[in-house]
Amino acid sequence: VFKSFMMYLLVFILRTFLVNWFQSNKAKKLYPYIQGNMVLDKASKKSIFDNVKSMFLYKFGGVLLNNTDNFIISIMVGTVFVGFYSNYMTIIAAIFSFIDIIFGSFTSSVGSLNASDDEDRKFKIFNVLNFIVFWIMAFCSVCFLVLFNDFITLWVGKEFVFGMLTVIVIVMNFFMSGSITTVAIYRDTTGMFKQTKFVFLITALINLILSIILGRIYGLFGILLATAIARLLTNMWYEPFILYKKYFRKSPLIYFKRQALYWIITIGCSLSTYLLSSMISTISWLNLFIKLIICILVPNALILALFFRSKEFKYIYKHVIKKAKDKIMIMQKA
Repeated sequence: VFKSFMMYLLVFILRTFLVNWFQSNKAKKLYPYIQGNMVLDKASKKSIFDNVKSMFLYKFGGVLLNNTDNFIISIMVGTVFVGFYSNYMTIIAAIFSFIDIIFGSFTSSVGSLNASDDEDRKFKIFNVLNFIVFWIMAFCSVCFLVLFNDFITLWVGKEFVFGMLTVIVIVMNFFMSGSITTVAIYRDTTGMFKQTKFVFLITALINLILSIILGRIYGLFGILLATAIARLLTNMWYEPFILYKKYFRKSPLIYFKRQALYWIITIGCSLSTYLLSSMISTISWLNLFIKLIICILVPNALILALFFRSKEFKYIYKHVIKKAKDKIMIMQKA
């Protein structure tokens, strides 16, 4: 409307302020008791301040990490490639938004569960959620690997397509970022920011150093590979390690063995689906749709065949699928 980026920012800030103001007033009307005049003691204030500081450092590190790649790509490879890369990341961001909506709804339930004393149930639900995350991330990763370049070609043109090695690293970064979702939910609901407050700052620093080194040697591929390596060296192992040691009081090897299995299965699903879909060589919207059908059938069938007897799948079937079936049957009878 205004054709000015500055005006866009001002409108965005104003909109955020108005939304926050409205929510604040609404909360005061609905919950008047939150405006009590109770004064916190020094110990409580210090605890709150320490937690807020830890949370800020963690979130700030995450922002640095997520924005380092575009900055380095712009300097070392060229601004044009930032635009090419953003085509892929726009699609990934849309999928992540959908995933955040799904798992954001679990956060309050997990928080309530964590307030209970049932240690076995806490760990059981963690494994179930982690299995769901794996299935979703594996399926999405297979789809990206097989469909990315064909979709980009049909959408904006063949000249905007990256090589397959670069696409693999993009998908790997996507899978790594998403596969730790369950750990992030439990970290947020257990308040374990103090133990992890510096992890993303360290990740961002390692990413910066490795991106400069690998970017000089391998270009864009090296910069994106640096992000994957930086994550593997830091938060991919450290956050689960802290969660298992401090909260579950179990060996972190339990988590790492299960994640290794999930990674191997994801790679197997990706290879089998890619080889099968590569038999379709011509790029068209019809063939893209056929490849999508292959992506839906192959990885999901393989994962189902491998895990339909697992405790996690049985729990999902009993508490989600079976209940959904029962509700549908009741609705049909009515």
